[in-house]
Amino acid sequence: MAAIDSIERLFQTVYRGPVKRAAHATGINELLEWGLWAGYRTLNGGEKTLRIGGETTTFAVPTRSALGVLSVAGTVERPIYRDLLEHVRPDDVFWDVGANAGTYSCLVGSRLAGDGAVVSFEPYPPTVDLLKRNLRRNDVDATVVPFALGNADETTELAVRYDDEPGSQEHTLAPDRRESADIVDTVTVPVRRGDTLVDDGTLPEPTVLKIDAEGAGPAVLAGLESTLSNGAPRRVYVEPHENTDELEAILTEFGFSVTREYLGRHRSNRNPILVAARAATGPSGHVSRLLGRDDDGARPS
Repeated sequence: MAAIDSIERLFQTVYRGPVKRAAHATGINELLEWGLWAGYRTLNGGEKTLRIGGETTTFAVPTRSALGVLSVAGTVERPIYRDLLEHVRPDDVFWDVGANAGTYSCLVGSRLAGDGAVVSFEPYPPTVDLLKRNLRRNDVDATVVPFALGNADETTELAVRYDDEPGSQEHTLAPDRRESADIVDTVTVPVRRGDTLVDDGTLPEPTVLKIDAEGAGPAVLAGLESTLSNGAPRRVYVEPHENTDELEAILTEFGFSVTREYLGRHRSNRNPILVAARAATGPSGHVSRLLGRDDDGARPS
């Protein structure tokens, strides 16, 4: 177990940010990634268990990228998971925007009960399959939505960065990030406004959201303007990508109190996790809000 932990720490410590970019630029990325990956697979057997906030979940680790996601979840981002699990309620509707391998979806889903629900958004097809596999593995009955959220109902190009394997990260819809030299492929994906999905009854209105959209966070929030304005969502977790001030301003405008959570030396101070919260609205009308209607059948304005 100590050897496994050491490999994980090395993986998440070394292979991030500038080091990852330098490895790709010099061509040693394949050797580095496969070496770390082979060592982990040999000792671990292809699964990883996360124990956070009283919840225990087990995930498939079929690729190097999936290992990276899980390693970061269990170390660098662990405080965010613990905060989310501390504040989530059994009957919450949790939207996981940019679900990837399903770490947030599975951990939160394990905490929910009754009317609680998980909606997992993941636009990259290979990772959608991994997400579904992990949800089944943890007996989480989530709604998997295989498209992206944004500020328009359209079809656009998802830029695949660094790797095209399941669990790979940093794929983006943000126009200013799609010109990167790290792009290895593009995939056509549907995009929907969150408000559209709530208004037409496709999905229940969220009460808690996690958004990791690789630079497209402002567009996701803009597409949820009506939903975020009506008071039902009480907590939002957003990972910025060089747009911290913009995201904080948007969330503040929606009436949230925003805290910047800095996650140590492996996370740039330019990109702290934003935790946005507002006072609970109380139990009155809760079921109606989940259905997207107020007590007389109309959606709240």
